[in-house]
Amino acid sequence: MDLSVLAQKYGLAVSTALGLGSGLYFEYFHSPRLLPSRSISGLHRGLAQALKGRVLIYKSDPENTLRHALRTSALWFNLDRAPTTGLMGMEMLAEELPRFGVIADYRECLAGMSQTILKTCGLYRQTFADFVRECAPYLPDAELSSSTLREISREWIEFAEQLARTTDDPVMLERAGRMLRRLAFREENFWGSVLEMV
Repeated sequence: MDLSVLAQKYGLAVSTALGLGSGLYFEYFHSPRLLPSRSISGLHRGLAQALKGRVLIYKSDPENTLRHALRTSALWFNLDRAPTTGLMGMEMLAEELPRFGVIADYRECLAGMSQTILKTCGLYRQTFADFVRECAPYLPDAELSSSTLREISREWIEFAEQLARTTDDPVMLERAGRMLRRLAFREENFWGSVLEMV
């Protein structure tokens, strides 16, 4: 999905389209028949549909639409119980990373994940932080939440750099797993604070 094309379709900034569509997410893909066999995404599959349903409402009732979009994002991320999505997807990948060396194409998997994170400004966390900042006129804690998500975005970039450096050394893979566990913890807390804010 090309987020900028979707945003243009509705005449919105990319950050607004991502936020209104409750599109910030995490998904871990296992595709043994494809190369690379493991990949990640930072966008929710329901982004386009959610955005379509909110655009008109946003123009007439921005405050409640923004609150609803943020609440939906938080609930999707923290409460989705599918094993490869949201918080659980992050935890699954963190648990598997120390054993990635046994995957035939693990170098390509790690390189692809690293590139995905870097090309999308920390799996879109930086872009979503811009959206959260846009909510400041309606939500008093939005600036602080935006700042927190920017920090998380920087940690995603550090994680991507770690993946790019990782070799056959199990210690490097274990470190990457620990970094992702920390990110999962930080994101869970971030989304919990968003729920309190809205």
